[in-house]
Amino acid sequence: MRNHTDKNKQDKRTWRTFTAQITFVVLFFVLGLFFGLFHNNKQLVESEYLSKARSHFDNIVMTRRWSAQYGGVYVEKQAGMVSNPYLINPDIHDVTGKTYTLKNPALMTREISEIADKGGMYRFHITSLKPLNPLNAPDTFERSSLEAFEKGKTELVEMVMDGDHDIYRYMAPLKTEQSCLKCHAIQGYKVGEVRGGISVSFDITESTRSLARQKYLLIGLFLFTSSLLFGIIYRIITKLNKRIFETQRIMEVQAEKLTLMAHTDPLTGINNRGHFLELLGMETERTERYERVFSVLMLDLDHFKSVNDSRGHAAGDEALHTLCRILRTSGLRASDFFGRIGGEEFAVAFPETDAQGAAEAAERIRENLEKTAVFYDESEFFITASIGVSEYKTGDTQETLLSRADKAMYRAKDTGRNRVCREI
Repeated sequence: MRNHTDKNKQDKRTWRTFTAQITFVVLFFVLGLFFGLFHNNKQLVESEYLSKARSHFDNIVMTRRWSAQYGGVYVEKQAGMVSNPYLINPDIHDVTGKTYTLKNPALMTREISEIADKGGMYRFHITSLKPLNPLNAPDTFERSSLEAFEKGKTELVEMVMDGDHDIYRYMAPLKTEQSCLKCHAIQGYKVGEVRGGISVSFDITESTRSLARQKYLLIGLFLFTSSLLFGIIYRIITKLNKRIFETQRIMEVQAEKLTLMAHTDPLTGINNRGHFLELLGMETERTERYERVFSVLMLDLDHFKSVNDSRGHAAGDEALHTLCRILRTSGLRASDFFGRIGGEEFAVAFPETDAQGAAEAAERIRENLEKTAVFYDESEFFITASIGVSEYKTGDTQETLLSRADKAMYRAKDTGRNRVCREI
């Protein structure tokens, strides 16, 4: 019973481990799925940032290139407008007396940036490690980017916090073109060299907040889905586990029944011949090994055939049941065992008992049987038995031991029946 309980505990631990492993695998897969969705969405958003930054950069570069192609653009000088102090003779006058000032590409870039910044769209900044205009001096990000461009980098990005706003920054290099030398030849630049760069910045606060909301939504969905899947998995495995245990228990019961059927006489419910001989063989070996005493008796009902012939086989069966009840209630010990050898023949084994003790037990059985009525079909009748007793001798097998008891039993029959005889 204890082994069966320990096995059940072990099986439950095994199923709990299996459930935990299956749950972990499924949850890991779900987590990977949600993480993949979030990561893919984040990459798409960041790809959109980069595409937008490149587009702004390309637009301002084309505008600068167009301006540089014509040496800059002259605009009518309005009140309060300051000419570019870093240009030589930036102003010209027409015949009517109007003054026009030169807006070179760098100045044009800065002024367009100011307009875009005021409109809340984006801002950009042209800069260089050797700027002519101090306003074009690089900040930390721009300086590190410019230094990276000189080593072969083609673009750099960063996302920073500016107060309560998230800012996306992009920077790409500007290479010297022939049209640039008009203003920058004095700095030693050559065509094709990196002479600076343009940084583009724009607000991505709404996008990052949207991503954050999506992240928390996905976390919530993951927790909900995980709980749901865990519940489903637990329920399925619990039902499967229960069904398996029920099947296993049915199989165990069937195995026990088969074992019982293999060991038990179907009519009387006691040990059959095969199982009795098996037990007798083990007890014989034990007695031989430890040099102990051991006795058996053979019992045969007297005139049993006449009971069957006169009263019917059902009455004979009832007589056999009565004998078994007598065997169970005649003071046998827990270590004693008995079985039906065949027909109306029975045998009883008495471990640790000599022939004298076995004969005394046999006499109790004989007396109890003799005075016990067999009730059948509203009538009663009595039965008796002839009993032979033999004691184990060195070298005996279960067959030789039973054979001597059997001879003693036939001597009891030959000398008048309803008596106990010991082997001679």
